[in-house]
Amino acid sequence: MAALTQLGYFQFAAVEHLDVLQQEMATSYDTARVLTSLYEEATNAPYCFRLYDCDGEDLFEVGGLVDQLAAIQPTFDQLGVPLTWSDDHWSLDQQRHTIVLNGKPYTAFEGDLNSPRSWALATKLFVEMVNDQLALHRSSERVYPLLGGNDGCLVFLTPPLYELIRHHFDADEGPKEIGLWWQELG
Repeated sequence: MAALTQLGYFQFAAVEHLDVLQQEMATSYDTARVLTSLYEEATNAPYCFRLYDCDGEDLFEVGGLVDQLAAIQPTFDQLGVPLTWSDDHWSLDQQRHTIVLNGKPYTAFEGDLNSPRSWALATKLFVEMVNDQLALHRSSERVYPLLGGNDGCLVFLTPPLYELIRHHFDADEGPKEIGLWWQELG
């Protein structure tokens, strides 16, 4: 926990949650080498404001993208990065989903709805658009996916935090750069 603390992993956590959060993370690390968090019951926001559930199926479905943006909004607020969205639109044939983030248009999905990789594609495009916005606003944070499908998560990390976690946590269940994550899905 000392290395995570030194690199700023807990900088967004409320002081009253810090001890229990660090204890939970240490236990998860000691038993399985996995990254975890605790969540507010009322809002489902992570105590660390870094690790979010990201169900690929939910993200792929109508309304799921906006729900995920609303879920990660607190981290953007902590970073001082704006996050506004508009024009969430599906084509009539539902082969294309677009949205505008901070005034910039993005494709959130394009392709065959019945493809076995459709949930993963929605997650990939979501991570890419969020990372694009973080880069445009000169944030050192990036979003990395963990796992996928119904068990998917996203984590906000700086490059040093990513390297620390990548080297010391379970490689299969840890965060991955989006290209590697996509490639490993086959």
